[in-house]
Amino acid sequence: GSSTAFTDLLFNIVIGVAFMFMLAFLLINPVAKKKDIESKADYLIILTWDSESVNDIDLWIRDPVGNLMSFRNKDKGLMHLDRDDLGTRNDKIKLPDGTVKYVELNREIAALRGTIEGWYVVNTHNYRKRDAPTKSTGNLELIKVNPYKVIDYQEVVFTLQGEEQTIWQFRMNSEGKIVELNRDK
Repeated sequence: GSSTAFTDLLFNIVIGVAFMFMLAFLLINPVAKKKDIESKADYLIILTWDSESVNDIDLWIRDPVGNLMSFRNKDKGLMHLDRDDLGTRNDKIKLPDGTVKYVELNREIAALRGTIEGWYVVNTHNYRKRDAPTKSTGNLELIKVNPYKVIDYQEVVFTLQGEEQTIWQFRMNSEGKIVELNRDK
């Protein structure tokens, strides 16, 4: 007539249920975040130049209200400069194992994260020319992101340090569509 066996069985069942609850709790995956940062862009302006070039070529954009985006103001108004590329000068990366890797890509990308009705002006500036007297060549693309469409493509040649060139002047309407584009220098 002892109840010791019943008490032992009940205690083991309680411990088993508690263990299963803790195990289930640990195996629950957290809800995955959809986004940390809103990455919206209506238009991209991409400047690329010779991958082995030591020259520093910069992208400058002025919007209709007079905001000026450049390496000095990377985030101005609705415009954002992704990276100020200095040619081969900032292409060297030291890896954790001590080896050095070179990123052979010279590119600056500007994003228009929204649009304002009016005229935009896109310029390039040969900020530092380290390989005189050779010419530097570059390419510019004006891209509409959604739906994807290359609006225009231009090639540019630089010969002098400090040389600045106007690549595009384009006008946007109130819906954010480019309605006029010219290549007047």
